[in-house]
Amino acid sequence: MKKSLGILVIGLILGVGTINAQVSNKRFMIKSGHVEYKLEGMTKGTCSIWFDDYGRLYREEKKATTTTNVLGMKSVEDDHTLKIVDGVNSYNIDLINQTGTKHRFKLPAEFQNFVDGMDEQQKKKLALETLQAFGGKMMGIETFMGRECEIIEVMGTTQSTYKGIPLKTKSEIMGTSTEIADLFEENISVSASLFEVPDGIEMMDLNQETDAMDLDLSDDDADEEIVPLTYSFQKFEMAIDKVQYQGYKKSMCMPMGGQYMAAFMKGLQESFMISALSNQGFQSEMLNTEANEYERFVKNGREMYFGKMRDEESGEDDGNVLFIEYPQHEMVISIMSPSAMSKESLLVIANQLQF
Repeated sequence: MKKSLGILVIGLILGVGTINAQVSNKRFMIKSGHVEYKLEGMTKGTCSIWFDDYGRLYREEKKATTTTNVLGMKSVEDDHTLKIVDGVNSYNIDLINQTGTKHRFKLPAEFQNFVDGMDEQQKKKLALETLQAFGGKMMGIETFMGRECEIIEVMGTTQSTYKGIPLKTKSEIMGTSTEIADLFEENISVSASLFEVPDGIEMMDLNQETDAMDLDLSDDDADEEIVPLTYSFQKFEMAIDKVQYQGYKKSMCMPMGGQYMAAFMKGLQESFMISALSNQGFQSEMLNTEANEYERFVKNGREMYFGKMRDEESGEDDGNVLFIEYPQHEMVISIMSPSAMSKESLLVIANQLQF
């Protein structure tokens, strides 16, 4: 279960830049278009994008020179890159070296199914919670190129977007760089040939590794007989919404394979997850772990277990976990911290949970 949860969170992190697009299965809210950008600052050059079918077909070509100066040492790097999304696969191509990679990006099935069942208001709420979990915020509205744009700030980057399309971007990470649109055409006819991979590219197919990972996860799930919870997801979600801890923001809360989980994040490096599983599922988890690896104690009248999480493959420490038994609901709550939060910190979170 912990491995599946990790993959789910990674999928969310990868999708955060276009979370509105991910949760609606559309990259943009415009059917087709063409944008030309001018790049200034540490990186100088041009970028052009073409898209169709709301961004399911996408082409981005960038020609740029990046100059850095670290401790008096100047470095200049030229890039000519091409990214193509053909509706199934994404291709990242280095046109200078004539090499590239091919891969599919897909959110975990549990997350996609959960999102598919949301209405538009719920999707917007998920998008905003995810943005806030990464320390981002909505800065307001501005008019640019005659269009009303939302201004978003996250992780040192400020971006003005129109219906999901970035028109102005300013990044202040290791220097200042800007990417500003000077041409924008929307709802135009776009040639299908633009979404074809050029000939002569030496392509590495990453799908084989992804498929092997999916198979490994399927085998893990097949080995675990998951007993669904009888406690309602709505009550779990209400309890989760009351959790507050040192600036962490809830990034998601969802049912997953008969269990429930919620993720809280503070930037990219700090996170904790709260999950609910049945008593039977907890007993199965304990059978796979030596009993002496967990400290067993009673707090507020509840049986609790504290210990280290182990990487399922390497056996190395992978953070800390606190289990709390709720026998009246035939349920066990786990609070998992990949960043190895202390027992005392996990108990502060546990004390806020009311089931």
